[in-house]
Amino acid sequence: MPVEDAVVTLYVTDQEGNQEALYHLVAGSVLARMNRETEAKIEMDAALRLARERGQSEWGWRVLHARGQLQSARGSLVHGKNDIEE
Repeated sequence: MPVEDAVVTLYVTDQEGNQEALYHLVAGSVLARMNRETEAKIEMDAALRLARERGQSEWGWRVLHARGQLQSARGSLVHGKNDIEE
């Protein structure tokens, strides 16, 4: 199964929206691996917003870590370090 299909499958099987932050985190990670950093950041920002709104701290810290890694890879070491440490 291609990675893009896995992301869509995750989203479709969670019709209640309980794992919506996870969907955006996975989508952002896939986009980052495809070197589509701007879109990846949009997805990760959405994941962080949803995790915070729903009190899902376990996803919040995972999103911050992934977003920090993305920013560090792009050369934004200060912002990447801040996200990882947050």
